[in-house]
Amino acid sequence: VGRTFSSIECACLALALAHNESMRSLTVSDFPEEVWMVIAEALKHNVKLKSVSFAGDHHAGMALAHVLKHNGTLDSATFSL
Repeated sequence: VGRTFSSIECACLALALAHNESMRSLTVSDFPEEVWMVIAEALKHNVKLKSVSFAGDHHAGMALAHVLKHNGTLDSATFSL
């Protein structure tokens, strides 16, 4: 059984990812479904990020697809199971 994330934790993560202006690369792995969607939603608004790497189940893949569909500043994206 994995860790459960509160709504406040998810909101804080979303704000940090969406508004971070110094992060250029991000590697993320092994989160529950709701956190993947928070990450995806936040990263579609991050205009400084150039590279992402997601590792996990199909929820991670769906989240990465969501990011790629909406974020035009990424130069590199990888996904692994």
